[in-house]
Amino acid sequence: MSKLRLILKENPLGLVFNGRLGKHGDVVNVEPELAAELLEAKAAVLMTRVKITRANVLVGNRVCAAGDLVDITDELAKRLIEGKVATVAPVKITAKAVTVDGRSYAAGKVVETTADQTRVLITGGLAEYAGEAVWSSNQ
Repeated sequence: MSKLRLILKENPLGLVFNGRLGKHGDVVNVEPELAAELLEAKAAVLMTRVKITRANVLVGNRVCAAGDLVDITDELAKRLIEGKVATVAPVKITAKAVTVDGRSYAAGKVVETTADQTRVLITGGLAEYAGEAVWSSNQ
């Protein structure tokens, strides 16, 4: 199972990431079990991966091309999706079979879902993002 990307809000457990103590605003990749613990403690927020739909879109401090996959905060993702300059990135089903909106999907199937459905699938260990992000922002 792939790691989840989070933004730390605090570090109550004194965790070390990449050889240094994690601090507020750090973007970290963690195993799903640790991610669940940090999310439950509200010590971190899950990043959302979006697919940019237009060329030359400024996201955080980077100009993105159409088709770029970027990891960003939920708040920024909602604004970009509402502005129709991004869509939720597709996910690849990793569980044996998953039902989304009444349709069943087998393992390996790439599916486009809503942001809320994607969050449930990924945090539940049922899916992972289908492509690698070219950039991450904690803006």
